[in-house]
Amino acid sequence: MTFPNIRVFVGMNPKTIKIYRKVHLFKWLFQLTPVQKFIKKRIERSIFGPSIDEMKSSKTYVIAKVWDDVSSVEKALVTPNGYDLTRKTAVEIARRIIDGKAPAGYQTPALAFGSEFILQFEGVQEMSLD
Repeated sequence: MTFPNIRVFVGMNPKTIKIYRKVHLFKWLFQLTPVQKFIKKRIERSIFGPSIDEMKSSKTYVIAKVWDDVSSVEKALVTPNGYDLTRKTAVEIARRIIDGKAPAGYQTPALAFGSEFILQFEGVQEMSLD
C-alpha cells in the first residue's frame, strides 16, 4: 500500500510568518533544556489565549493538496477558530467512539469518518480554488 503525499497550507498574517522564520533559525537553541524551561515559564506567565470576542470573530483558512504518482486533489476550507472547532470535533469523535461507530486503532478523523466529516460542523465551508 502506498500513501499519498499530503501538504497542508494555513494562512497567517505577515507578522506571524516573520516570527516563525526567525524562530526557525534558532531551532538548535530552543532544543536546550535550560532554554526550554525558561521559555515555558515565560509562556505560563504572559501568554493567554484569545478572548471570547476574538474567537467569535476569527476564522481559519486551510488549503490542502494530496497527491500520488497518478493523481492529485486540492481542497480549501474556511472554518471557525481552531479552539472551537477542535472542541466540537473532539466531542463528536468521542460520541462516535462511545456509540461504537468508530473503527478500532489509530485513524485520522477523515479516514475514520470520511472526508466530509469536517463539513458537518457549524461554520465550516468548502471554498472554491478557482
